[in-house]
Amino acid sequence: CASLLVVEAMRRGASPEAACEEIVRRVIETDPLGSDKLSINFIALNKRGEVGAAGTDRSFKYAVAHDADPEVRTAKIVRV
Repeated sequence: CASLLVVEAMRRGASPEAACEEIVRRVIETDPLGSDKLSINFIALNKRGEVGAAGTDRSFKYAVAHDADPEVRTAKIVRV
């Protein structure tokens, strides 16, 4: 399960965004479809409350809400 790999990357010290990007790249490199036809996206939250996301979809947006107003963010697009 790729989401477990995202958590493991954060456990090793990666930020949420870096962990998501690392695993998306790994999936792209091993999947015969490649990044052009593959749709895989992750959102991660670490125990310090940091949020990050990465994926293959250009329109991948996600919302984050803390004590302040919620905000919509665009995830980092990963291509190999």
